[in-house]
Amino acid sequence: TAGPEVVRAQVAGLPEQRSFSLGVVPGPASQITLVSGNAQSGTAGDALGAPLVVRALDAFGNAVAGATVRWEILSGGGVLSTSSSPTDANGDAHASFTLSSTAGLGQVRAVLENANASVSFSLTALVGPPSAIAVFAGDAQHAVAGNALAQDLAVHVRDAHGNLVQGAGV
Repeated sequence: TAGPEVVRAQVAGLPEQRSFSLGVVPGPASQITLVSGNAQSGTAGDALGAPLVVRALDAFGNAVAGATVRWEILSGGGVLSTSSSPTDANGDAHASFTLSSTAGLGQVRAVLENANASVSFSLTALVGPPSAIAVFAGDAQHAVAGNALAQDLAVHVRDAHGNLVQGAGV
């Protein structure tokens, strides 16, 4: 475990002892873990409420400061605040994420540079509130009074980004 260590030396029969103050430092970063931000959802086109956070660790599980984490969008689109970030004193690297304007699932991957290690975040862009209505079917029909129209009347309700809104009262 990284941290300060004290080793004491004493000879049997002597009242004196000597101490050595030592410091154990982490080895090179070799693994990466998710800390927070996974499985978030928000309205399409909006920034997520919490950052994506990962931690770089050495082979013994000690946090490693100064490692570089590369961020990449695997699917679903969106915008990352950075393409890479260094780990802080706690071994954590952070990135903010703005969801795609298209509703659906997405993935972001954090890759630990100089190591064969990565983790992925699953994120969901949700349909926003209704903001537009448009005729979809049934326009420009004619029928004799008292008779049904040949085609049902239908509209599409969309959010501000053009995603279809289901369940909107029309």
